[in-house]
Amino acid sequence: ALIAATWIVALAAWRWHIFGGGDVKLVMALVLFFPDVRFLLSLLLGLIIGQTAALCYEPGWAGLRRVAALACTVWTSGRIPAPEEIRAASVATGRGRITFAIALGAALYVWVLWPG
Repeated sequence: ALIAATWIVALAAWRWHIFGGGDVKLVMALVLFFPDVRFLLSLLLGLIIGQTAALCYEPGWAGLRRVAALACTVWTSGRIPAPEEIRAASVATGRGRITFAIALGAALYVWVLWPG
């Protein structure tokens, strides 16, 4: 059930252009090797740490400014951006690579949490 649920969520994230196809395939393969809830939690932690670092790495804190502007827009207007607006912003800035963040979460699991 854990593998099926993860695959469904991963495919939905790919279909909605949240993650790229290669990143989704990597997560799906890793979940087959390590079907454990702790592994999914370590992947989530790796994604949070990795994406925060990627946002901070952009010149002039541009990534964090973009997230703050989006949060203010959502907060003040009460409207979530349409998929077309998100897609246009993604094309304008380039979709970030998250493979390193997935690898960070997998390494965290193997080195710290893996019971084997």
